[in-house]
Amino acid sequence: MRYETAREIEVAVANYFSIFRYVIVPNIMAGGGIFQYEPDLCAINCITRYATEVEIKVSKSDVQKDLDKKHHHDDVRFQKLYFAIPEKLYKPDIIGLIPLMAGILVVDTGGHIIQKRRAHKNNNSTKWEYYDMYKVARLGTIRLWVIKKDLLHKYHIESKARGE
Repeated sequence: MRYETAREIEVAVANYFSIFRYVIVPNIMAGGGIFQYEPDLCAINCITRYATEVEIKVSKSDVQKDLDKKHHHDDVRFQKLYFAIPEKLYKPDIIGLIPLMAGILVVDTGGHIIQKRRAHKNNNSTKWEYYDMYKVARLGTIRLWVIKKDLLHKYHIESKARGE
């Protein structure tokens, strides 16, 4: 792995925040009763109940597209906002496109994260209610079983191809 794809960066970010301290769920769809837009990754601290939004960007055009969106990453359910990018994107012209309030997490080719800029704290942010945390955690659990089913299906196809 080179940690340049969105999935690879998601794994690096989950490790950075720690799956033991946070409820971490990627790609929460808008309209699901949780958000009005689609955060790339939501990380809710299980102790403080404050959340962090992480936007994962893998190209300059990906960063530029974020500027065209109607929302401005100012949801009160998020205390902090980070942009996670692969190391190859850490260049002045790209950094200049990232909102100043956002922290920057750079993922190196080994999957390690270097915090290049701290996120500003949203002083209007609110703690999450347990029921809302449950909804996000439930979504993550549903995704786990869908992924396991897909992996099992792929395993059976590969087993047949090998003649097992």
